[in-house]
Amino acid sequence: ARVEWLNPLAETILAETRTRLRSRPEVRLENGTSAELYGCFAKVVAPDLKRALSNLVNNAIEALEGSGTV
Repeated sequence: ARVEWLNPLAETILAETRTRLRSRPEVRLENGTSAELYGCFAKVVAPDLKRALSNLVNNAIEALEGSGTV
C-alpha cells in the first residue's frame, strides 16, 4: 500500500464508466467530491480501491430503474 490522492482514482473510474455508458444517455455519473475532500489522500492499494469503487458504481447503475444519476 502507498499514499494515493483519492480524487484522481475516482475520476478514472468515472471516466471509464462514462465511456462504457455512451449508449445509455439516461444514466448520469457525477463526482460529488466536496472542496474539503478534494485533497484527500489515503494509504491504499490503488488497484484494489479502483476495483472496489468500480464495483460500487456498477452496482448503483444496475440498481437504477431505467434512468437516474449515480
